[in-house]
Amino acid sequence: MLAQKSERWSFNYWARAAQERITFPYPDDLDDTFAALAAIARHNNALINGHAFSAIAKILTGHEIQAGGPYRTWLVANNAPTEWQDVDPVVNSTIGYFLSLVGVQLPPLQKFLEDAGYKDQLTSPYYPGIFPAAYFLSRFYKSCGTADTARVTRVALAKIITERFNCDGITTLERAMAISSLINLGRVENFALGVAAAGANLLSAQLEREGFLPYAFCIDPARGGKRCYAGASALTAAFCAEALSLAQSHYGICNNIDSAGRSTVTATPMPTIHDHIRSLAQMTCQALGSDLRAMASAQIEKISDEKIATLAYEFHEALYKKGILVPPDVIEPLSLANFFGWMAYDIYDDALDGEDGVPLIPCANFFLRALTEIYRSLGTCTAGITPLFKNTMDRIDNANAWEQRHCRIPICPLPSFGDRETLADRSIGHAMGPLAMLLLAGYDANGKEYKSVELFFRHYLIARQLHDDAHDWAEDLLRGRVNSVGVIVLKSFKEKYSADSKETMTMLPKLKKIFWEETINVAANMIIAHVVAARRARESSPLSGTDFMESVLQRLASGAYRAIAERDEALVFIKNYKAFPPTGAQL
Repeated sequence: MLAQKSERWSFNYWARAAQERITFPYPDDLDDTFAALAAIARHNNALINGHAFSAIAKILTGHEIQAGGPYRTWLVANNAPTEWQDVDPVVNSTIGYFLSLVGVQLPPLQKFLEDAGYKDQLTSPYYPGIFPAAYFLSRFYKSCGTADTARVTRVALAKIITERFNCDGITTLERAMAISSLINLGRVENFALGVAAAGANLLSAQLEREGFLPYAFCIDPARGGKRCYAGASALTAAFCAEALSLAQSHYGICNNIDSAGRSTVTATPMPTIHDHIRSLAQMTCQALGSDLRAMASAQIEKISDEKIATLAYEFHEALYKKGILVPPDVIEPLSLANFFGWMAYDIYDDALDGEDGVPLIPCANFFLRALTEIYRSLGTCTAGITPLFKNTMDRIDNANAWEQRHCRIPICPLPSFGDRETLADRSIGHAMGPLAMLLLAGYDANGKEYKSVELFFRHYLIARQLHDDAHDWAEDLLRGRVNSVGVIVLKSFKEKYSADSKETMTMLPKLKKIFWEETINVAANMIIAHVVAARRARESSPLSGTDFMESVLQRLASGAYRAIAERDEALVFIKNYKAFPPTGAQL
């Protein structure tokens, strides 16, 4: 793949050695360029370094309709004929997909794609029919997340796909793309899930009849005045494999024998732990008044982080592997309690930060009461759970009070986060379920084993908060808050510059320069140190020898290392960006 790129990191429809490059010459284009870049990024995003990013940025800025997209398809000069100046939704979906893989979101581009999907304007001169366009747009949504702002478009796109799903003449390739598209769009509507699940049966039966035929995938150059298409059996097979794999992982495909002795495939939805806990949370709202019920239900549906609901289950499994038994009937209520606690915490945190949380305080109060009731009930079974609950809530409230008192602008002197205990205490409620399980398993709250698990969560929560603060320090500062990373930046600023600057906005460019040149290394090293400490505490606990939460620790550590690497790449990007000449070329 890399051998096919130009010096400017652009790609062509034809392979470099293809005869068609001479007989049917095309300029390089953004569709093939970003399809290739996405493949490379998924394989190993380190291959796209600062030098490459500077070239890619040059390509995009040279062919944008407005800053941030959308983008013209062909890499030609701005004065090229009109037919080479099109703005295609499929091409832009692929551009958005690549950018999402490298952590970049462009609101203008996203708005263009949302409008195209919502208004059913998905026709493309390069792809036949609706299904390729819907597939590439759904892939973009799956990769960049399913924000509420895009829900209307995702629902509209799902309806477009399902309306055409059972039309006569739909090919196996089109059916496969439709199934993958519906699953990529997520749980937008039950009707879409049902169509995708049933579609797996139809696709399997269709493949048994005809195999992998080379159906038309994209439009080729015309020959002799006739429209031509490109396709391949291998390409059809790849799309079918993807669709059936997605269907199996999302719905659970099972082989059955029907009454006539024929093999059939059935697909049934497989609810996750997250789905189950969320449905239990919804059930607790049924007795509420209509206003509070609607408010609480909306908050429940917004929670997408599955780790919130699965933590208790994962901790229980880790203990079970070590031969430590915990009554299984407490896992579900502890998961539900963590779910309630997380939602209440989010609302209270937004309210304390002066954001949009205040109107939701009644909802947060309900979640807190539900959480309290679960621990009150568990406290009647084991003596240590009530003190655990009280101590945990005290630590959370004290951490919030300290932040309100010491971390709001104007402040003098700058706050000292010391050993960063307050960072853990703000969200120490996340550890309450696992600690309650240890008490239920017979461990002493003052014993080494219990303290080691508590220490594990303390270091993990500090590392996670440092990670968040490193991303949010500038935004927090503009909102009148100083977080644990922002205070390091400000201290360095006071040492380097006179203290005459009073306005945050005028200070911000210098602060950002300090962050990228100095603070990012300090923050990354602190994150890594707490990840190492968390792993050490895990090995001194009943979890010794397990990989409990190793994936999240690894993500934090990798993110810290990657931040430093990306900073270095950014410096290369800045250095090289001006070196690339304009990408437009005359036909």
